[in-house]
Amino acid sequence: MITSLDGRLHPGRWSDPVGDTIDHLVTQHYDTTAETFDADGWIVGRKSMAEYLGEYDAPELLASPRSRPPHMVERDGRQLAIVIDPSGRIAFDSGLVDGEQAVSILSERVSDETLSQLREKGVAYVFAGADGHDLGLALDWLGQMMETYGTCCLRAAARRTGPSWLPV
Repeated sequence: MITSLDGRLHPGRWSDPVGDTIDHLVTQHYDTTAETFDADGWIVGRKSMAEYLGEYDAPELLASPRSRPPHMVERDGRQLAIVIDPSGRIAFDSGLVDGEQAVSILSERVSDETLSQLREKGVAYVFAGADGHDLGLALDWLGQMMETYGTCCLRAAARRTGPSWLPV
């Protein structure tokens, strides 16, 4: 997370620095810093991912949660682009986001139609409880289903939630 001196979180609201562009500055510092973590992926919320891919209107959710298995796809060594999207609103064109494998964290109330669309696009998904907010459960699923999840982006979240797969 990066912020400007006046507290604005979104780079689109920042002014360009003298002799440069804000996009270049953010890329230079943010991406360079991110590369030092040696992480296998990154996690963002729905609104942040929607800026990359767009989103659908809120789909109709099931009246009550339904337990279903997660859907994983072959990762082929790609980094993971994980989005917390409880209602399944992100408009994926494919299972890749900038060449990285898309993984959606969903509520157990998403419809079978939404899940089918994600599978057709090649998007992996896991569930985060009835309302989609149980990130400990989602991280536990991710850790069990994927080969290498001893990563920086997941370790920080795991320290708070304590999934059973985190190496001690």
